[in-house]
Amino acid sequence: MFYSLAETMLSALHRHAHPAQIVCKGESVSAHRLTRQVQELAGAFSGIAPEQRALLLLKDKPAFHYIFLALATVGIVPVPVNPRVDLPTLEHILLDSRAVMIIVDPDELERVKPALAVSPFLSPDLIFTDDPAAQHSVFSLPAATAPAYYYRKPNSIAFWQYTSGTTGKPKAVQHSQEAMLAATRHFAVETLGIGPQDRIYSVPKMFFGYGLGNSFFFPLLTGAGVLLDDAWPTIDNIAANIHHYRPTVFFGVPKVYAMLLKQRPAGLVEALQHVRIFFSAGSTLPASLYEEWKAFTGKPILDGIGSTETGHVFLSNSPASHTAGSTGKPVSGYQLRLEYAGEPLSDRLQVGELCVRSPYALAGYWEDPVRTNQKFRDGWYYTGDLFSMETNGTYTYFGRKDELFKSNGRWVNPLAFESALLNAVSDVEECVLLDLPDDENLTCTLLLLVGKADTRDTVTQFINECTESHYRPREMLYLPELPRNANGKLSRTELRTHYQLHFQPKKN
Repeated sequence: MFYSLAETMLSALHRHAHPAQIVCKGESVSAHRLTRQVQELAGAFSGIAPEQRALLLLKDKPAFHYIFLALATVGIVPVPVNPRVDLPTLEHILLDSRAVMIIVDPDELERVKPALAVSPFLSPDLIFTDDPAAQHSVFSLPAATAPAYYYRKPNSIAFWQYTSGTTGKPKAVQHSQEAMLAATRHFAVETLGIGPQDRIYSVPKMFFGYGLGNSFFFPLLTGAGVLLDDAWPTIDNIAANIHHYRPTVFFGVPKVYAMLLKQRPAGLVEALQHVRIFFSAGSTLPASLYEEWKAFTGKPILDGIGSTETGHVFLSNSPASHTAGSTGKPVSGYQLRLEYAGEPLSDRLQVGELCVRSPYALAGYWEDPVRTNQKFRDGWYYTGDLFSMETNGTYTYFGRKDELFKSNGRWVNPLAFESALLNAVSDVEECVLLDLPDDENLTCTLLLLVGKADTRDTVTQFINECTESHYRPREMLYLPELPRNANGKLSRTELRTHYQLHFQPKKN
């Protein structure tokens, strides 16, 4: 069986014929206009050989949809990348992917040019922006007859995503044609009930796997409308978007929900009444935040977890079943199990590594057999996330396997400490407990906090009264914010490297 992902998605667009399929900056793009733009652009791309890679350093605008689908139409593999990516990372991705084409946000083109010059694979004639008014715009390419669809087998590679690089250089995850079709069916439709009646607004951007499903695949395949915002998210513009667009499905991350609760912009409560689903992923949702949001809006936040390697969410709460502090149950179509030391756990309440079997083939990492064999085994993806399964079949998150460390010879689970601290001290917005070598090269802990400095005494009291001695940090540092990587995730490795200077041996 051969088919085209682009044809499948454009057929869904035609079937739903949404008059406001995409809304961006107050303007609406109909399903008909979107299809026409894709077909025109695909004709311009038809001279490029299929199976080549094209990097997309684009903001969330309709052009992202046009370009991604046009590339897929002719068999070129789209590779979304953060438009703000740092130059060393971009150089790595260019050389690793051997991309022949790049389409860059015009605001970023001059900044990234030094990295583009490094790649011997990138054709100078195939460096474009998505600005129709610019000299090297992809939309100024000569028009051509719309080409025939490039057909592939279901498990053939359709697009790539790069991991966030929290444990080394970003790795290219290859996604098959069937991956996001199945993820949309099982998660967006069967779990959340998204359909043509919905209006979607996702704070996470489309260069991020979570946002790519939310703002690209889900609306185009289900007929739901979607709001795009090309600005970097702030609480003010998030609140304005909610107020003006009145979404029915809102995708966020815990920090966004926490900041909305903290600032509570005028008119927010009224605007939020149109939302039927609040969803959160990207990091674990504290039980206290779930409870506070439910008290504020009358509705829960549905927490879930996914990964770049699987494409989207595979474990989630649902509108019919949700619990504070729980990550929910397996999304239909996915199988989950817990392992410890390579063996499945027989006791459900034990903590083990979560393993996932998806309803579609997982292709692993591009040209990286060692790490592919480490993470993908016998049809299962080994997430590195630690969970327990409760007697009712729900899962509770305990942190990352590679984030546990020993202090004074005893295991420390930093996530458990951080969650307890956030629940206990409301004026602490974020915190990270790091392991670092002390003057004698023994492990000690550093606590990084975001919040009011006058909480130090309260935090100290919590630590002394509610934690065991091996959890107690040698030092606490208050920061304006915690640094994040290009995908918006905390990198404990980078934080550890940056703050190790605090524990260098002191010279006499």
